[in-house]
Amino acid sequence: MKCEDRSRILNAIATGQSWLGELTGGRVASIEAIAMREDCSERSVQRALSLAFLSPRIIEAIIHGTLRRGIGIASLASLPACFAKQHAGLGI
Repeated sequence: MKCEDRSRILNAIATGQSWLGELTGGRVASIEAIAMREDCSERSVQRALSLAFLSPRIIEAIIHGTLRRGIGIASLASLPACFAKQHAGLGI
């Protein structure tokens, strides 16, 4: 995994985790409110939020650069919430 790709994915995960914290902490009312504030689509916010639910093992693989090539934000965002299914889907 290229360093630039790794950084972009990790930044997207951190953004998703931050936005999730804002939503669950009541600091922001909705996905729509985040999208308006960030001047992006609701779909972009939803994609980032889904990254907040990645398995710690997957995040570790991204950090260490051991996640196989060709896996990007879109494929990570489409993984199911279940960690076992995430691992199976990525062959981890």
